[in-house]
Amino acid sequence: MAAKTDGCFLRVTEDTRETKPISFGRYKFALETVRKKLNAGDYACDLIFPINRNKEELVIRSKIIYERKSKNDLWSTFGSTGERLETFKNEVNRSIADGNTLIVIVECEPNDIIKGHFYTKEGVGLVKALVQGPSMMRKLETIRNKYNLCFVYKHGRLNMQRYMYERWLGECREMKRKFKDGLIDREGNPVE
Repeated sequence: MAAKTDGCFLRVTEDTRETKPISFGRYKFALETVRKKLNAGDYACDLIFPINRNKEELVIRSKIIYERKSKNDLWSTFGSTGERLETFKNEVNRSIADGNTLIVIVECEPNDIIKGHFYTKEGVGLVKALVQGPSMMRKLETIRNKYNLCFVYKHGRLNMQRYMYERWLGECREMKRKFKDGLIDREGNPVE
């Protein structure tokens, strides 16, 4: 079991459709990772902390969920007006309906996007994507504004996992404090 220095633990839920999972096993407060179909996003998290000396624990589902996008995913989802874009919009709407904050975490920096994207097409070789880099950035801004989304850009998978882990751990510590101060109930809802 992980070291228990501040009493906060994370149980990460990874969507079963996630094709390139991120491992959180290297972090001492990541208790486990479970594969399960999520209603929206690729990663969700249960925040776990003790609430009394009898080692009773409180488990609250974080309202922050992450949709991971590689550079290829970015272009195949947002570089078209087809089915993948509609699927993403539906996912955003499900997230909102569930009361969650969907953060799109992108596995590259904005400068990498501005440079454009190339992909391999069978029988042709390397092909430049139809949507150019600056156009993609404008499209992402439009989607961000329309759906009130947050896009986070991190170079490399280690930076992505570190960002997600630290954000959830910080939320866990804040929930633990709020519960101790009587500001939230056992479900994480504000106390009137």
